[in-house]
Amino acid sequence: MVIVWGDTSGPGAEPTVPVRLADGTESAGRVEVFLDGQWGTVCDDYWGLEETTTTCRQLGFSGAISHETVGERIPADESVPIAIDDVRCTGSETSLLDCDYITTHNCQHGEDVGVICFTDGELPDRPEEGNLRLQGGEGSSDGRLEVYLGSQWGTVCDDGFTEGFGELACKQLGFEGIIRLMSVSVQADASTPILMDDIACTGTETRLVDCTYTDSPDCSHAEDVAVECMPLLP
Repeated sequence: MVIVWGDTSGPGAEPTVPVRLADGTESAGRVEVFLDGQWGTVCDDYWGLEETTTTCRQLGFSGAISHETVGERIPADESVPIAIDDVRCTGSETSLLDCDYITTHNCQHGEDVGVICFTDGELPDRPEEGNLRLQGGEGSSDGRLEVYLGSQWGTVCDDGFTEGFGELACKQLGFEGIIRLMSVSVQADASTPILMDDIACTGTETRLVDCTYTDSPDCSHAEDVAVECMPLLP
């Protein structure tokens, strides 16, 4: 059963607000839009802060904290079609469907967008500096490695990045370890910064940001680190 927020219409009825959050909490969930008589998900290609903020404000929230692709916190739903892709908002729109988008896509449900919103009076639950996440993968244990630094999410350049550093990242994320380093299947949007480069670890660190690194990379997003992690053994 899909749990939704933002859609109070009955089954088959045209919703008052054609966007909703599914399978999360009241202020966080998988983004779904009502298009051509049915609900569908949104692919994360080109998705960023403007699109997240437009979605949250359309749903009545004060603003956006962050966005992420589906995973452990916000699950995917293979039974729902992917409705739109390549969404681009300017920030002036009042509805997500007022933004530019296409209805054809080359996405899988592992690329569905989820958002986290907040209202006035709430203290936004922002990530801790140095937190990691995986984006744009086929499941919750693989994808593009992103780090939260300077109050923003960004990617990690692969210059000098070894499987041992990937092992550290996977363990920080709560996995058993690393299976392999991967090529990036879904590149980050050009607006996403590259926050770490030339990483060097000694083997004693418990978090990737404890290693030495530079924050002035000479990389492109084609060089973003991606990993496949090993789930915890039962």
